[in-house]
Amino acid sequence: MSTARPFLRWQSLDLQVSSALPPELDIQLREFWQTRAGATGREVSLTLGPLPPPRDAVTQRVSLLERPLEIRVAADELWLGEQLWARTGPLNAEVRCRPDGASPEVWALMFTELHRAGGWLPLHAAVVASGSRAVAITGVSGAGKSTAALRLSAAGMQVIAEDRAFWHPASGEIRGLDTHLRVYDDSLARFAPERLPGAVAWERDGHGKLRIPLQTGSPQATRLVQLLLLRPAELDLLTPPERVRVLWETTGVPLTFTARQQVQRGVAQLLRLLSPHPLTREQVEPAVRGLLAFTSPAES
Repeated sequence: MSTARPFLRWQSLDLQVSSALPPELDIQLREFWQTRAGATGREVSLTLGPLPPPRDAVTQRVSLLERPLEIRVAADELWLGEQLWARTGPLNAEVRCRPDGASPEVWALMFTELHRAGGWLPLHAAVVASGSRAVAITGVSGAGKSTAALRLSAAGMQVIAEDRAFWHPASGEIRGLDTHLRVYDDSLARFAPERLPGAVAWERDGHGKLRIPLQTGSPQATRLVQLLLLRPAELDLLTPPERVRVLWETTGVPLTFTARQQVQRGVAQLLRLLSPHPLTREQVEPAVRGLLAFTSPAES
């Protein structure tokens, strides 16, 4: 007779995840998603088993890291290929994974959707904080978010996210999920040469970038005060349609019914925080300094 695997609990933003997964998979998910969350308001049950058959689901195909994935959605039920299923809502969720597991990018898509349904808007952005205030910097891949984060970190500011953050429109709170800042050697030598001696101890990611540990500190109610856009080409001013397009590119496309409702409300609020003037890389640091009223220790 088999013995049921005990549930293990861990936290991600406001999710308390009850996991009955094999230890190696549970550890992988903790490393990628566990955060120093405060009080949790939502619960997720995460188990292994066969996925329920799709019922009255709408099917679409997306590309994840250049790999095709078939997604099926029926109201608040979600099937990600043949790997994961969820029934999600604003207060709790149930997730099931097939016994042979799921790929990391599929897990990331699932957990992002769970956070969306709970009212957390994902932001593809670097985030810099000072006290209870934070500024997010967005832009297309390659626009220079990591370089901007490195320069701001070298100036003494607290970087709480390089690329992955979640914003809670209802409270204004923003949380970074990154634990490392990823940069190439030449960027480190150019913008933060004083940190070069530590490079020998740092790991590298799959693209050869150095992984510089971020000092995340203890959780606090850090509120987003402005969203800045790194300038695409020579665009000086965003028209209203361009502002909306930028936000949807920054937050991504929700899948389930509850997530769509939450994101639509969140994007409307985030629109008021998006600066109408895109910035060059050289303009980012003084703009962030002004918004956070930051003074470095050397200047004080």
